[in-house]
Amino acid sequence: MSIEFQKPDSDRPRIVVYEKKDGSKFKLRVLYLQLVMMAGRWMSKLLISFIFIINFNLLFAIDTNESDIKFKLASEAVKNREYTRAIEIFEELSFDAEHDAQYNLALLKKTGKGYPQDYKDSLKWAWLALLGDIPQANDLVGELKKTLPDNTQNQVREQVLKFLKSRAESGNYNAIKQMGEYYLTVPKEPDYKLSYLWFLIASAFQIEGSIDKRDNVEKQIEPKDIVAVQLNAKKIFGVIKHGKNVNDNNQVNKLEEIKNED
Repeated sequence: MSIEFQKPDSDRPRIVVYEKKDGSKFKLRVLYLQLVMMAGRWMSKLLISFIFIINFNLLFAIDTNESDIKFKLASEAVKNREYTRAIEIFEELSFDAEHDAQYNLALLKKTGKGYPQDYKDSLKWAWLALLGDIPQANDLVGELKKTLPDNTQNQVREQVLKFLKSRAESGNYNAIKQMGEYYLTVPKEPDYKLSYLWFLIASAFQIEGSIDKRDNVEKQIEPKDIVAVQLNAKKIFGVIKHGKNVNDNNQVNKLEEIKNED
């Protein structure tokens, strides 16, 4: 068993318990505890950690939800070498943006267990897992990028962007912040303007950790471009806030035009 304290700088951190076999890369989640800050961050961490240690069984009973049940079923399928069944469940969870499931799905697609090897799809889920704060996915992404040609990698980049953007446009806070991370991490070269755009939006929605990201990325942008990017961010923020479709207003496309100005 291993215990991870994930997203410690968020106002909704969580404790995740994993079971891991020797020599296996799979992250087999036993349960996770979603924490909600009720007071100062440091006091909350201390209190929750203490409760977790002395009353593990109680927390297990409280936090066993549908996601945990499905993940446990997939984990049992992996243990029993029922890889096709495991892929089906992990894929369902992956489309719901369960990042540890995305990592496991990427591993299965890479190894070809339960499904013919699919490096392209594996890279998609590995990138999404990495953007979801699963650090083990970084090595997997590196291995797959060495195997796949540039044009295929670019196709996967578009798939990852489409997945995140659709969720961000619908107002998913996690995806909004991940859009900023995407433009720093996934393209061949960081796109600081687009990253700044989404961190501006994330900061406006008060998404934890986005303000520091916004301020750091801003340092990489020419002063002449900052106001134009901020203007488009304001428009996209309004569109998301009121539940409209960003693409109808072509705000991101307008930013691309700004990017190419001298």
